Amino acid sequence: CHRLFIAAGELLYAVKRLPASVVGDGRQTVAQLVAQSAAQQQALPPWRRSPAAAVDAAVVAELARQGLAPDSLPEAGALVPLRRIESTEWGGVDEDVTALVHPENLRIALAAARQLGLEVAGVDLICGDITLPWYQTGAVINEVNFAPLLGGGEISRQQLPAFLQSLLPGGGRIPVEVYIGGEAALAAARLRWRDLCAAGLGAALTSDTFTEVAEEGERILPFASLNRRLRALVLDCGIDALVAVVQTDEFLHAGLPLEAMSAVTWVDSHLLTFDQRLPVSARRLQTLRALLPATLPPSAL
Repeated sequence: CHRLFIAAGELLYAVKRLPASVVGDGRQTVAQLVAQSAAQQQALPPWRRSPAAAVDAAVVAELARQGLAPDSLPEAGALVPLRRIESTEWGGVDEDVTALVHPENLRIALAAARQLGLEVAGVDLICGDITLPWYQTGAVINEVNFAPLLGGGEISRQQLPAFLQSLLPGGGRIPVEVYIGGEAALAAARLRWRDLCAAGLGAALTSDTFTEVAEEGERILPFASLNRRLRALVLDCGIDALVAVVQTDEFLHAGLPLEAMSAVTWVDSHLLTFDQRLPVSARRLQTLRALLPATLPPSAL
């Protein structure tokens, strides 16, 4: 059984799913190798352990099918399966075969995922040789998993960065551009927002008192807080970019709502206090400048 992990119309990785096994070292018996493997699993954190095998009746029967016994001495490097197949209950061994998948086998796996409308899929292909096309091996697609496990094994864990990058371009961040000041800052922010909308992005413009979204117009949000509005907007998968207008010293009270901002432009110092709507003191302006240092103006898309 081969698992082909499909993501966004491409093969992320492929593994051959072998039964739970031990590898001979030329010195230890099968029973000793099984005990050694069980001890190694126990030494791992619980979330990284595979099911520990024991020399039970099923193992003895499988060894007998191979002409072996628990006291047999496998040669160094020899793979000794302890079960007929890999399973969740019994565990197994994955072998990376990503570079070996025949183009025809990849084609039908991609077609299966596409036919079911799946962006992510685990296509299980049963065949004798993944390097040969399906029509030469009598291969069958055993199942198509709509929520395949990613990160369960070492080979799979190695693919996590590539998978997340394909799923979350830009490291999962959207552009967040900040304009600070009074009416002039609002005017500059609105111009930038319109540019982003014209570029086809689902951009939002927000201050502490209003929010506008591309092709939607004003969005009603139940709070007069830029901090909370930004935190709500970044959770909306339809928002591609944010333009925020800072017109009060709210961030000195509530802290920054996001861990990073793409660009910060200080237009002027016409800010009001968040609680009383009075002009902000020079000292608080200086503190806010330290919290939000100006960066280069954002380049046009």
